[in-house]
This record gives sequence, structure tokens and C-alpha cells, in this order.
Amino acid sequence: MIRKPLRINIDHNVLNHLGIGLYSNTPAVLTEIVANAWDADAEKVRINIYPEKDKIVIYDDGCGMSYEELQTKFLTVGYARREKGGAKTGKGRQCMGRKGIGKLAMFSLASDLRLVSKKKSGELNGFSVNVPELKEKISTSADYEPTLIEEFLEHEEIEHGTVITLTNLNKQVNKTEGYLRKRIARRFSVLGPGYGFEVLINDSPVTLSDRGFYSSLQFIWTFGDYPKDLLELSDNKVRHHHFDGELSSGNKVNGFIASVVTPEQLRRDKDNNNTITLLANGRIFEEDIQKRIDDSRVFNSYLVGELQANHLDDNDLPDIAVSSRQGVQENDLRFKEFIGYIKTRLNEIARMWDEWRREIGAKEISEDYPAIQEWLSHLDKAVKPLATRLIGKTNTFRFTGSPEEQLVQKHEVLKAQVVAFEKLQVQKNIASIDSIDIEKNVADFRDVIVSIEDIEASMYHDIVRQRLAVIKKLDEHQQDEVKEQVVQKHIYEHLWLVDSSWEYKQEPTDFELRLSKYLKAECPDNEEGARLDIGYRTTAGRYIVLELKRPGLRVTLDNLIDQGEKYAMSLRRYFHENPGSSPVKGSIPSIDIVFVIDKRPAIPEFNIDYYNKKLDNLNAKITTYKDLIKQSTDAYEDFLKASKKVDRVRNIMINLDKPVTSALVLDAESQ
Repeated sequence: MIRKPLRINIDHNVLNHLGIGLYSNTPAVLTEIVANAWDADAEKVRINIYPEKDKIVIYDDGCGMSYEELQTKFLTVGYARREKGGAKTGKGRQCMGRKGIGKLAMFSLASDLRLVSKKKSGELNGFSVNVPELKEKISTSADYEPTLIEEFLEHEEIEHGTVITLTNLNKQVNKTEGYLRKRIARRFSVLGPGYGFEVLINDSPVTLSDRGFYSSLQFIWTFGDYPKDLLELSDNKVRHHHFDGELSSGNKVNGFIASVVTPEQLRRDKDNNNTITLLANGRIFEEDIQKRIDDSRVFNSYLVGELQANHLDDNDLPDIAVSSRQGVQENDLRFKEFIGYIKTRLNEIARMWDEWRREIGAKEISEDYPAIQEWLSHLDKAVKPLATRLIGKTNTFRFTGSPEEQLVQKHEVLKAQVVAFEKLQVQKNIASIDSIDIEKNVADFRDVIVSIEDIEASMYHDIVRQRLAVIKKLDEHQQDEVKEQVVQKHIYEHLWLVDSSWEYKQEPTDFELRLSKYLKAECPDNEEGARLDIGYRTTAGRYIVLELKRPGLRVTLDNLIDQGEKYAMSLRRYFHENPGSSPVKGSIPSIDIVFVIDKRPAIPEFNIDYYNKKLDNLNAKITTYKDLIKQSTDAYEDFLKASKKVDRVRNIMINLDKPVTSALVLDAESQ
């Protein structure tokens, strides 16, 4: 019987846009071939890679094709099987192919293609295509006739099915077995004996474990009918939450979204598993729906997932897949509903992810750092949960550099967290610790907390240490001849000696020195040598004139009030004439006046109210050197307790440099 020659009738633009230009990578091409095997009711697909021969051979044991079917089905571009009543295979499988153009994918991968097929009761038929010649013919609108195969090779002698041989592969083709195995594993959800469909690469079955991320999963969120072996492939300690997957339309989403401990675990071997793939009817529909969601939150870099929404590829509804069947037309209402549902679930997942990581992080850090465990044990029950949450955040940070460098950074952050918490506890502002946004990166945290040295200085450690030294000095030198020297040396720097609400002062500012000099010139001593010193200071939002009278000097209240009025008048005049210098914009600040004297002047009882009102009007206060010593001595025990607490915190700081293990550092294998 004389057979009519096989022909490929196709426009050059169609070949370029729907074939060679559409499928740019090896996994995409192999996906089309594997999908065709599924539609042919194959039970096994074998992909053999021969890098040294620049060749890939794909076998399937499907129903095969007759000579006529090669022309009417395979070589007819755009043959839409589902529209011709073939939505289901002979075995009742849902067909994967739909547009009838996937076969063109092969022309993008190799210069030479050879296809042999055989039905169970038929004979071997085959043809070969030289892709450069095909392109040339089509460019001149001429027909291209594939070369019929008259002599079959040994590996093509099959009982039934199809053998495709691709040779002279393009240079950009990735022929690495590991790479192809991982990509094929992620592109199909119907692999394995349970589905009666196996894909083997170099005679080794492709399995779920080839996806390469299951062992790294930390938390899993499942949807609908998720793969039951999913949790078995993962660590038994993972946290798991289940969503029913029901959409408002009544359709269902199945599968899972999971997170790993570190983003690096999704980027091993220069491959990226940080994707949430969308599948429909058993094969990939879109490689990564995260790109459609446009969510820049940090936690997205920890996610991997596989979701199946079969209703998006419903036989009775319009096809919404793009030509390559590796993407979806985003304006379709079905897809909009699906994406809206996933966005809502991702918000819930983000909340659980943060909460679970904090809990686990706090537990792990406490185990690896006994000093942290000790610190937490000393905290009040009311604030301990907040401290635990803060410490737990450390395990959500992403550190850079070598394992040793990461350990140093982690120590630094832990120290800063402990000291920051202690500082806020002193300020009675513990609640604000939860508002510090340090999830993005460690640098943001450092900007908020500055550094451990700055925190300790701004806290009370140095203040406590210096106050204790001052108190001891005052207590040791009760003699008049040394008392004035000790007081004069410390009081301007330690205004808390006068009022416990006033802050620690370091060096006086130029403005304070200038105003102090101004007051000395404007308000000279009314008694020769009566005044030990005078100074202007600002602290805790107060503006203070502080005068020290020489020890042993007897003064009257009238004298002190007259002197106080001179100070107040001089400063009011100064700020009036120099409005730009006023610390209170547009007005004259209220001035506190403090006199430190040796002995309080006697006041008749009937005049107490009179003098108190005069002092109040001046915002004036009188204290004695003995008052300062007594006040300091009374406070000594409180500060001593605080000092012990600071010593405890400092010991924690030291011990944090001696972790029991280096488990907090990401070991090289996990990255």
C-alpha cells in the first residue's frame, strides 16, 4: 500500500511563537512530553540522559500511535483532543493536554528529533525532523516532509508506546540529572504507584522526595485533600495547621504551603524552591503564584508550596491557561477568586508563622544559653512572657557571614535585647518592647537599640555605679574643710543629689557655662566669700540655678529670697534680650532656684506660711549639706540593690559569650 507522505503544515510565526520561543527550558519541554504520555495512558515514562552523546531519549508504554494518527493527531498542530470528546483517556484519566501545541516544545530543545510509535496490535512507525531544515522550509511557506524511518534502532523495538530521541541539543539546555529530577518532581502531582504513573530518569523513579525541600520543612499549612505522605516526609516535630480549602463558589483548593527554618534551605545547588506552584489536573499550571500576589513581607522568602485547583482547568469551561500551559490569564474570575482566597490564608499563615517561630526560638535559645534561662527565671511573672517573646525573635533574624561571624552577631543581639528589656523595665515601659519592628533585619534592630554600650550608658548601670561612688565620698568626708570640695566637685554633675527626679549630667554645655558666668557677673556675692559656687544647669526638662553657700556660714531666709529674686530677674532679662536662646520657644522658661546651705535658718512659726509662699513664687528650694548626705544615704540601699541587679545582668552578658552549643549558628549543611 502506498502511503501518503507525512507533512508538517505550519506557519513560520506559529512555529516560532508557540514552539521554539515559548518553551525556553528543558523541564518545560519534558513536561509536555510526560503530559502526552499521561494522556496516552502510559504507566511508565523513562527519560534517559546521555550528556556525552548530547542526547536525551524518552520512552513511554502508552497506547502508541498508528501511521494515520501520527498525521491526524501528532503532526496536526492545534489538535484539541478535549473538544473532540477526548477529555478522558481509555483508563478514565483526566487529560492534561488541551491546546494541541505542546508537541512544538521539542523543536526548541534539539536540532534533530526522532519519534517512533507503536500500538499494541500495530506496527512500528516513525519519522525524524531536522529542525533547521524545518525552519528554512516554513520561512519560504513551503511544506516540510519529515523523513520516514525505514530501519528502527534496537532501543526503538517496543511492544507499544512511543520513543522520542532528541539529539544535538541546544547549548543552553541543562542536562544535569539532579536538576531535571527536581523540576519534573515539582511539575506533576500524579507521580508514583498510587496514581499508576511513574516517571524514571536514568532508570531511577522520580518521587516526592526529589523535590528537595521536605526534610527542611518546619511548619506546614495544608488545604483540602493534601498529600497524606507529606507529613511523613517532613520532620515529625513540624507544626501543622489545616484549612478546609473551600472557596465561596463551592470549588476546592488542595495541597499545602510550608515554611523552612532558613531561606537558604530553599536555594541549594543554585536552584530556587522558594515558589508556590499552582497545579491543575495533575500538572503544573503556574510555576509561582507568589509573583501574582505581590507580597514583599520577609516571611515569603521562607515559603514553598504546591496547590491544586482542578476547577481552573474544567473541561466544560473556557481554557484560561496561557499557550505554554505554564501560566494563567489573571483576569479570569475563577483565578481571581483563587488568588483572593490564598491572599487571605497567607495573612493567617504569617501570623501563625511569627507566633510559632517566637515560641520555638525562645525555647531553643534558653536551651543553648543557660545565662538567658537564668535571666528569664529572675523576671517577674507579669513581664516574663514579653521577655520570652523578645528573645524568641532572635531566631527569626537573618544573619550574614560565616558561621563564626553569625554567632558573634547573635551574641550581640541577645545582649542588646537583655539590656534593652532591663532599661524599659526601669522606665516602666515594657509594653513598648512589642512595638519594636525588628523582623526585616538585624540592622533595623540595631538602629532602634543603638548598641549595647550606648544602652548601658543610657540605662542606669553607669548612673548607679557613679551615684554609689558619690554617696560614699559624701559619707566619708563629713568635715567642713573637705565637705565643700567634695560637694562642689560632684553636685553639678549629679543633680539627683538635690532632687531624685533630676537626671545624671555629664559635662556642662557651652550655653550652661555661659549663663553661669553671666549670673556671677550680674549677681555678685552680697557677702564677701559667702558663696562657694553658682551654676546654671538644665536637666529633665527643668532650668535650674544652683547656689552653694560655704559650709559654716549662717544665712537668713530674707537674704536667700533676695538673692533668688536677683537670679530670677537676671535670667528673665537675659532671655527677653536673647529670645533665640530661650529653651521655651516664644517665651521665658520657668526657673528653679536651689540653695545648698550649712544650716536651715530659724523661722518663727507664725511666719512659716509667709516664707513658704515666697519660696513657691520663686520656684525656690533650700536644702542642707546634711540633707544631701541623709537623702543619699537613705537611697544607698535602693541603689545597692539596683547595683546587684546590674551585676547580675552584666554576668549574663559575660556568660552569653560562652554558649553550651553553637546550635544557634546555621550549620553549613542547613544552608
